[in-house]
Amino acid sequence: MKDRNKFNQILLIVLFCILIIALPITYKFVSNEDRRVMAGSNSVPPVLNVDNYDEFPSLYDEYYNNTVPYKGELVNLNSKLMFKYFNISPNSSVIKGEEGWLFYNSKHNEESDSLGDYQGTNKYTEGELALFAKSLNAKKEFLDERGIEFHIMIVPNKEQIYPEYMPSNIYKNEGTSKTDELVAYLEEHTDVNIIYLKDEMLNYKENLEYDIYNKTDSHWNNIGAYLGFVALMKEIDPNFKPIPLEDLKMTAEHLEDGDLAAMLALEGELEDIEYEFEYREDIKIELTEYKGKAMNRYKSINENGKKLLMYRDSFTVKLAPFLNKEFEESAFVWGIPFNQAQVEREDPDIVVVEVAERLTDYLKE
Repeated sequence: MKDRNKFNQILLIVLFCILIIALPITYKFVSNEDRRVMAGSNSVPPVLNVDNYDEFPSLYDEYYNNTVPYKGELVNLNSKLMFKYFNISPNSSVIKGEEGWLFYNSKHNEESDSLGDYQGTNKYTEGELALFAKSLNAKKEFLDERGIEFHIMIVPNKEQIYPEYMPSNIYKNEGTSKTDELVAYLEEHTDVNIIYLKDEMLNYKENLEYDIYNKTDSHWNNIGAYLGFVALMKEIDPNFKPIPLEDLKMTAEHLEDGDLAAMLALEGELEDIEYEFEYREDIKIELTEYKGKAMNRYKSINENGKKLLMYRDSFTVKLAPFLNKEFEESAFVWGIPFNQAQVEREDPDIVVVEVAERLTDYLKE
């Protein structure tokens, strides 16, 4: 048995050495087009000189990391091994949940703390809550003076809707979350219309056969976006009559590009679906202004004379195709909160601020 173990150890060392030697050699015969070099990254080896000696180590480290032979394949292989065989997420920003569900841990990207939102460990202080109220009251006063409606829609983090798929070793405190307390405070200390979709989405979840968030993405799917759209439109227009989901012709498509799957270098390799359907094909829209991520402006044949100005984050990507058919003109601007000078230029009838739960801090700016 000892001889057998020794043989296996030697074999492993030999195979490792062969791999280390073979990869750079075979890489020489791979075309430049097939080499996985990060777009825009430094793929030319730096030259040491008197002007860059202090930063040369970091320059060379960047060059090496971006041109290491078969980097993409090795990263993908490592992800597969860790995720599928060792049951470990290879990226600290992605939480591997149960039954194929992935969740975003935004704290590792230092943009927010979605895990703290879930666990209830990052509550706002009384002073912070007062700042939210002061900021939003000022915005509402500004809009009221101009006869503009104001709505804020908060989209819950995915794990608030599907906590049953979070890993069992991640505890969740009983009681209210940071956002629950924020919404309750704003309802008591402001006249701003706050649409927090958590309870509504939990109710839909219990009565629907469809998921409303993607398994491999941090966002809602098209059905979740439609539910959010209906909730918002009912606040804007009490007479709004939505088309029932069962009346929409729906097809299920395999989702290839979930953002969390991409963080794991496992795009297209995990099971997930997106529900595709058309909403109000009788309403034609035209994209009249396009500024990439910054702003999209639409006009529709819906001659109701209403203009929407919406400040948003990435959740509105799937929301906009519904909303832009309900207004004669609509503009979707990346960024939270709104810009007063822009509001005066646009002169809309309605201003909506859409914000993900993990980004509610922006509402007090």
